[in-house]
Amino acid sequence: DKGMFWLKVELPAHQVSRTVAMPVSMTLDDLHAQIQKAFGFDDDHLYHFYLNLRNPYASERYVCPDEAEWDDAPTTDSV
Repeated sequence: DKGMFWLKVELPAHQVSRTVAMPVSMTLDDLHAQIQKAFGFDDDHLYHFYLNLRNPYASERYVCPDEAEWDDAPTTDSV
């Protein structure tokens, strides 16, 4: 084990946040599952991770595995 990331996940519109612990070996897909669990979400939507908050649509992005068949971006279970 090489350590942990501690991430603060915020939903500003709802004025709520959670701190999520993530081992460095986990994928973005695992992070998605952690976020879903932390907020009690149903996991009923597709999702992306963007690496640039200032201009997310011009940055590198990762898509959920279910979207891979129609999107050429890397999937979250590979990173």
